[in-house]
Amino acid sequence: MRFVIVFVAVWLFASSIDTKIQTTKQTLNATKTKISHMNSTLDKIVKQIKQAEIYLHNINQQINTLNQKINTLKQSLQKNNSKLALLEKSQAELIKKKGLLEQQVIDFIANNYYIQTQNATSQEDMINQEILEAVTKQTAKKMDKITQIYSDINHKITQITQTIADIKNTKLILQKRIQELALLKHKQQQNLKALQAMKARYKNALEHIINSQNKLQSQLAKLNIIKSKELKRQRELANKELQANNIDKVKVKKYGNIYMATKTASYRGLKTIPPVKGVIIKKFGAYKDPIYKISLYNDSITIKTKPNSKVRAIFDGVVVYVGKTNDGAMIVIKHRNKLHSIYAKLSRLSPFIKKGYRVKKGEVIAKVNNELEFEITYKTLPINPLEVINFAR
Repeated sequence: MRFVIVFVAVWLFASSIDTKIQTTKQTLNATKTKISHMNSTLDKIVKQIKQAEIYLHNINQQINTLNQKINTLKQSLQKNNSKLALLEKSQAELIKKKGLLEQQVIDFIANNYYIQTQNATSQEDMINQEILEAVTKQTAKKMDKITQIYSDINHKITQITQTIADIKNTKLILQKRIQELALLKHKQQQNLKALQAMKARYKNALEHIINSQNKLQSQLAKLNIIKSKELKRQRELANKELQANNIDKVKVKKYGNIYMATKTASYRGLKTIPPVKGVIIKKFGAYKDPIYKISLYNDSITIKTKPNSKVRAIFDGVVVYVGKTNDGAMIVIKHRNKLHSIYAKLSRLSPFIKKGYRVKKGEVIAKVNNELEFEITYKTLPINPLEVINFAR
């Protein structure tokens, strides 16, 4: 009886620790999933920031190019304005010169009006008439020349005026485009600022979650260490109880996982039937958890079965323990040669199964929903179940 009390105490402790470990693992998995999602979102934000920076850089380049063009236009406008001023000055001088010539001709004609209206009768009159004609011709040539130069200047003034108008129009168009780009630049800067703020928030949140993950991993490691130490201590206490009462040393610990390597025993007898048909999803022996990188040791195997599968006794024997766990019921059967078989995660027990009941090899002792936790021990040492049973799917 004292053995059963010790066995149940060890199982209750291990069950409590296992529940905490399972809860911590679930929380840790959820945290890792959240970290993965946040990393993915953060990557997208970083890409958006990069694209915004490239777009902003392109806008700045366009603005710089337009400003350079405007500066070139300003220089060209200044030169053309200077040319226009000179041409307008020349034009004014020509107008003035033309006016003077016209006045001279008017004055000359007025002074020689008599010669033009009378017949030349003397040699002096004839000379004066020839002089008048010569002056008139010479003045006409000068006037023609002035008129041609004036026409050329007017043409140049028209061209330069048109060039200046084109430059001013182009300058206005470029300035309008710069204003449009400046507006785009402002919007893009606001967008970039918002993205950077979002990145900072996600980064802070991610750091907080990573810190939580580290704490959970530390907590998980501590729970595993506590379980390992306490199970070892409880096994030692149980062994002392068994020795004090001269009871066969059945393995008194929770079925399934332990978190430290233990000594094992070997089996050299004939192999027997498996407790259930299925697929082994958890093997016997030492392994490393692939997610948390914790060294574990498995004293049992887990067999995945079809729903409502029958569980059979592997040898003749006597039931020494029947109880319930969070995962279902558990049966311990004592066999010859100090062997014990342990069946756990049972969904339903046979109505005949109780402590002291003698079972036959192959007898149905229980049913299981989808998984059977199965363990074999020799005295206090675990045996690899695959050394004892002929296992096939």
